[in-house]
Amino acid sequence: MEELLKTVIDQLNERLQNDEKLRESIKDKRRTVEIVITDDDTYNFLLEDAEAKNFGQGSLDDPDVKITTDSATLQGIIKEEINPLKAYVTKKLQVKASLMDLLTIKTMLGG
Repeated sequence: MEELLKTVIDQLNERLQNDEKLRESIKDKRRTVEIVITDDDTYNFLLEDAEAKNFGQGSLDDPDVKITTDSATLQGIIKEEINPLKAYVTKKLQVKASLMDLLTIKTMLGG
């Protein structure tokens, strides 16, 4: 899962570098993000200066955004085989974040 998440973060950073409108929309945001994979490990990164950085393992104290899911659901979402909204509604994907952070995530993911 770690390599898959690193790939997703690299893709996000590439999108941020190439999409000026997106970069401008989040340039002043600083958010800690924790991804808990219930059957694997916990990962985290920092979104700052329109870049996802400091990817690592481990839990954070009071992250701004916390995503919890299992590895099969996460892989399915990344490969676009599982609809994220359906995973959320069926509680296979849980997201704890402010409404503004949820909108930021949606924008960053191209939604």
